[in-house]
Amino acid sequence: MQGYPCKRFLRVSVFGGFAAAAMGAYFVFLSLGQLPLDIDDVAGFWQAEGDDRVSSVSIQRDGTAVFSNVPDACPPRDGKYYSGPASWDFYTVPDESPGVLFRFPGMSDECTLYFYLMGTGEAFFAEDPNSIGYLRDLVELE
Repeated sequence: MQGYPCKRFLRVSVFGGFAAAAMGAYFVFLSLGQLPLDIDDVAGFWQAEGDDRVSSVSIQRDGTAVFSNVPDACPPRDGKYYSGPASWDFYTVPDESPGVLFRFPGMSDECTLYFYLMGTGEAFFAEDPNSIGYLRDLVELE
């Protein structure tokens, strides 16, 4: 009878150790689930059709972009659209797919758009209330 509590403690400790290791592995898996992007994943001509408009983003390898009829980047984001130049950098919002963050020359730091890529050649602007999907035109990449 004297050894029984020790065996029980050992079983609970081993089970607890396995459970902790399994949970740790699960969290590592979740954090590594999204592979980082590289320039070949984002550069190119992206286009979307919806809401009686055609929108496009031409993402250049040098960190610049040209927008046509994309959701307005500046608060209050009241349904207006923007056409013109932007700069971009890789960025990932927590709990979102990897993507790029666009900034606009001459506008405040609040004026940004997050373009997240789904890994399927489709992307969305997080700030677009209509969540219109943009598809990359591979012909334009040549």
